[in-house]
Amino acid sequence: MVSWSSSGIAWGSFSAGIGLPMAGFASAGTGTFATSVTGLASSLSTTNLALGGVSTSVTGLASSLSTTNAGLSTLSSSVDTRFAALASFKGTGPGFAWGPGSNAGPHATAFGTNADAAGDDSFAAGENALAAGHGDMAIGFGAHAGADNSTAVGTGATIDASSPNSVALGAGASVGANAANSTALGFGATVNAGATNSVALGAGSIASQPNTVSVGSPGADRRITNVAAGVDPTDAVNVSQLNAAANVAQASVAVLNHRVSVAYSGVAMGMAMSAAPVTLGQGEQGISGGVATFGGRTAFGFHYQGQPTGKVNVGVAVGVGADGTVGASAGVGVKF
Repeated sequence: MVSWSSSGIAWGSFSAGIGLPMAGFASAGTGTFATSVTGLASSLSTTNLALGGVSTSVTGLASSLSTTNAGLSTLSSSVDTRFAALASFKGTGPGFAWGPGSNAGPHATAFGTNADAAGDDSFAAGENALAAGHGDMAIGFGAHAGADNSTAVGTGATIDASSPNSVALGAGASVGANAANSTALGFGATVNAGATNSVALGAGSIASQPNTVSVGSPGADRRITNVAAGVDPTDAVNVSQLNAAANVAQASVAVLNHRVSVAYSGVAMGMAMSAAPVTLGQGEQGISGGVATFGGRTAFGFHYQGQPTGKVNVGVAVGVGADGTVGASAGVGVKF
């Protein structure tokens, strides 16, 4: 309240009267404001923490990106190294050559260290493989197809440059000089020089003559099994056919031998029947006998003679061979 006095207005009571409400108002407002500020500070702190997490995440991402960049750089370097290494495998020549020291001729292909597909349209694969002629194929370490249109397959398989159209198949198989159109098939199979148009079939087989097929070598023979019976004149004959033919031949020989035996006995009988002729006069008769041998056959003979008239002779003879063969003869003789 306001009080008046002689000295003037007493404001204290007023101040006190209005001071408490103001103080209360100020205190209440300040408390609310302080609470708001505290909440804001808390929110800002939370935000700072979140921003700190974001910063940490960004830092981690940057680190990851840095690591990724390092990995990509390493990968790029590795790829470059690989491509550089692959580039060193590229061979020479107009064809496709792949491998250190490899070479390929026109339309040819070579794979492997020092592989050489020198012939047009040829193919060489394997270390030191050589396809020298047109259309040749050489596959395997050291395989060498030297003649046109030839094929050498296997380690060390070789075909001489003077033997076109030939095949050597198997490690160490070979076709020698001047043996065109030949085939060596099997480990170490060999067609010798000059054996044109021949075949060596099987490991270690040797064909040494032209136009032959060999399935072995001297001292290392082989049988050919499951051979069908031959039909045409140039077909092979199997043992069954050979035995049948041998049986027929033996039967024929037996018949021939029997006939020869009979013939020899007949000769012997004839000789025996005429061994001791008798000289007769008119009206006389006589008989004679003999023994003879011919061709290993023995026979006995008997001969009857008669002369009924001075101009007529008659005779009958019988011969018996030691093998049981019997022969006979009869005749009449007339004198003019």
